[in-house]
Order: sequence, then C-alpha cells, then structure tokens
Amino acid sequence: MVWLVIGVAIWSGVHLLRGIAPEIRMRLVGAIGEGPYKGIFSLLLIAGIVVTVLGWRAVVPAPVYEPPSWGPAVTGNLMIIGMILIFGGRYSSLISRNIRHPMLIGVAMWSLAHLFANGDDRSLILFGGIGLWAVAEITLINRRDGAWQAPERKSLRTEIRPLAIGLAGYAIMVFAHEFLFGVTPLSS
Repeated sequence: MVWLVIGVAIWSGVHLLRGIAPEIRMRLVGAIGEGPYKGIFSLLLIAGIVVTVLGWRAVVPAPVYEPPSWGPAVTGNLMIIGMILIFGGRYSSLISRNIRHPMLIGVAMWSLAHLFANGDDRSLILFGGIGLWAVAEITLINRRDGAWQAPERKSLRTEIRPLAIGLAGYAIMVFAHEFLFGVTPLSS
C-alpha cells in the first residue's frame, strides 16, 4: 500500500508544485532552464505513474464499503461525461467556454465514478487521491490566475471536435479496460 500512496503523492506533488510553491519552480527553471525543468517534471510524472501501477498491483484489495447497487450505472454515465471533458477539454468549444477547467473536472468525475463502483482500500487511495489532487489543482489555479475569461466562439468544427474525441476516448477505454486493468467495465 505504501508504494501506491507514494505514487499518488509523486503525481500530485509534482503537479501542485507550481500552485503551492511557485518560487521553487521559478528557482529551478532559473538554475537549469525551462527545457531541463520540463524534462525532470515529465520524468517525475512517469515515475509517479510507474510507482502507482506497481503499488496498485502489489496490494490485495480489502473492502472498506459496499458500493451502491446503482453505482455501475452512475459510473458509466460519469465516465462518458468525464472522458469528453478530459479528452476534449483542451479545444476551444462550448465546453471550454462554459467550464473553466474541463480536464481537471473530468479527472474529478473519473475519480468519483470509480468510487461509485469500487469500495476497496486501494481504490480509495488511487481514485480518492487523484480526485483530491484535481480539486486542489482547480483551487490553486483559480487563486493564482484570478477571474476567468472564457475563450471566444470558434467554428462548428471546433464545437464538434471535443465531443467526438471524448466519445472516441471513452470507447477506447471501455474496450481496452479489461486488457489494461483486468476488469471489464461492461460486466455490470
């Protein structure tokens, strides 16, 4: 369980550095340059993912709570919306004009969705930890950046792109989920 916690902590800590301690980030960039900083940032994120996956696989899950009987239905619906926000959130569209942090809100929905379907200790650490990171990141960005200005409306193509990419991402994850994670999301 320790490795799972460390992996989630690495992921969260590296991402939160800019919001919690911007002066440390600025000193590092000043000392080594933007490119090397981004390289170290990326390597630390990859390390966090690897440690999280190894930690997840090393833990024999112990039940903490019984997911509700309606959990899988809610999970499926939250996942569709979450994937549209995660995959499509980087494009200027109706989504990004109405939601300030579509990718982070999508991650929070992904986390919550998984907690409706999984009631074990390792799920609480992984999905709860990543969900808390997303909420903390949103809070820190809002505090740092102040008032939000929505992007301007673009073409119809840019309106459809996030939906199409998000639905394609959702479909890929549904079909790859069992191969990647050993559990089929369609079993319930």
